[in-house]
Amino acid sequence: MTGHPVPLLSSKSVPSKDRTVDLLGRALLEADRLGGSFGRLYADCISIAIIARLLASANRPATTERPKVGELARWRLKRAIDYVEAQLDKPVSLADVASSAGLTRMHFAAQFRAATGMRPHEYLLRRRIERAQEMLVGTGMSLVDVALSVGFQTQSHFTSVFKRYTGQPPRAWRESQPGDR
Repeated sequence: MTGHPVPLLSSKSVPSKDRTVDLLGRALLEADRLGGSFGRLYADCISIAIIARLLASANRPATTERPKVGELARWRLKRAIDYVEAQLDKPVSLADVASSAGLTRMHFAAQFRAATGMRPHEYLLRRRIERAQEMLVGTGMSLVDVALSVGFQTQSHFTSVFKRYTGQPPRAWRESQPGDR
C-alpha cells in the first residue's frame, strides 16, 4: 500500500497467543470445507483478516507486564480462611470475605490469588467439597443433606462441582471409600 510505512516484522519477538487469530484460523479451516467460489471468497476474506490482525499486533508497542501483586498478609489470610470455614454452610460473597480481611473485593481477590495460587471462589468450592467428603465418609447423611450442609443450593450443582474436583459423582465416590458400605 503506497503512502503507508512498511511494518517491521521481527523474528526476535515471540508472538503471544491471540484468541482472535486462533478463531479466525478455525474459520479458515471451515471455509475449506465449503468449496466453490463462495468458499474461496470466504477463505480470502478470513486470510486478509488474519494478516491484518497480525500486522496490527506487530506494530503495537509491547505491552508492559502488570505490576506484581503482593501476597495477602498472613493475618489477613488467616482471617479470610477462618471466615470461610465458619460460613461453609451459608452463601458466601467475595465482598463478605474481603471485608473479613479488611480489604476491598478487588484488592483482596488479587492478593488472595497471589498468596494461595487460586481465586477466592475456587478456594471456597474446594473447601466445600473437602468438607463434603468428610461428611460422606463419616456420616450416613443423604447426598442432598450433605449438599445443603456445605452450602450448595441444589444437589445437582453439588454433584457437578464434586465431580469436577474428585473425578467421580458423590455417590460413586462414597461407595469407593474403604469401610463405607
